[in-house]
Amino acid sequence: MPDSDINKAIEAIIIPSLKIKFIDIASVVNITNTAASYNISIAIHIPAKSLINEVQDLILQLLKQDFNIHSATVNCNNEITRSLPRIAATNNLSKVKNSIAIVAGKGGVGKSTTAANLALSLASQGAKVGILDADIFGPSMKLLFNIDKNSEIKTENQHFHPLISNGIKIMSIAFLITDDAPAIWRGPMASRMLLQMLNSTLWGELDYLIIDFPPGTSDIPLTLAQKAPISAAVYVTTRQQLAIADVKKSIEMFDKLSISNAGIIENMSDFCCSNCQHIEPIFNNNIDDITNSYNTKVLGKIPLSIELSQAGNMLNNLTSNSKINELYQQITLEIAMTLKNYHKSS
Repeated sequence: MPDSDINKAIEAIIIPSLKIKFIDIASVVNITNTAASYNISIAIHIPAKSLINEVQDLILQLLKQDFNIHSATVNCNNEITRSLPRIAATNNLSKVKNSIAIVAGKGGVGKSTTAANLALSLASQGAKVGILDADIFGPSMKLLFNIDKNSEIKTENQHFHPLISNGIKIMSIAFLITDDAPAIWRGPMASRMLLQMLNSTLWGELDYLIIDFPPGTSDIPLTLAQKAPISAAVYVTTRQQLAIADVKKSIEMFDKLSISNAGIIENMSDFCCSNCQHIEPIFNNNIDDITNSYNTKVLGKIPLSIELSQAGNMLNNLTSNSKINELYQQITLEIAMTLKNYHKSS
């Protein structure tokens, strides 16, 4: 039988756990066969380590049922789709495939904790991930990832080697100043420092670079948004009225810069009592008017959680709450699918 028939049949497979077609997230790289067996190579274009066994089983089942092939091997590899334009190989960002700006209109909505958990979730699914801690006046990643206070950034020819925690490459101003020292810089100087951290860090090969943006729409986040290569922005807010009002301003700023809107994460959406499991909303407002006004979507709703409130001690294992882990996995899958579609439509 022609290999093209097998290829078309594989592309049409529905993946039950995602309720989407195989071709939406993966491709057939190669089909070889001998008199004894078939060998099929598959590339999965989103971070989906947990899907590999499911995809292999579905293909083997298809080969048996539709083509009477009982001897076959299926090899799956993660080959994350690139959404960023290619740049000169001498640029430290040349091997970064996708970058995601994590944005909030105001501080205190859990933006940095969300950024860290998204990075860990992506990495747990096999992606190569980096974080730029760009919240220059309130850097959080050193604490969130429990990085030793004596850890020092190594330099090479005026380039920074990022620190690595949980397999994630991290660069932060907190690695360059003492723990209690504030960054007392005016806007232009702070902007220059951020761009230096972005462009002078030896990121190497990354599937995703997470940029934890400074809150608000001042000169510093504006300059970074204009200068940094960004695939899309993800907005973090609570349903609190002031947070909603401010995140709208951030969305407006990024829209004016023609940066794609990947969606909104509603943080601290509600509280579940650990004793009686009663779910109580924290805020009475909703964010439907944001999604309607800006033609975007809610990527997920993260409840108020004791584990997340203790993030500084918990992030080495993401959180101990499997339901929250699952929520983050769903959110990262949605973001990865969105970025893959950007590539498809470009």
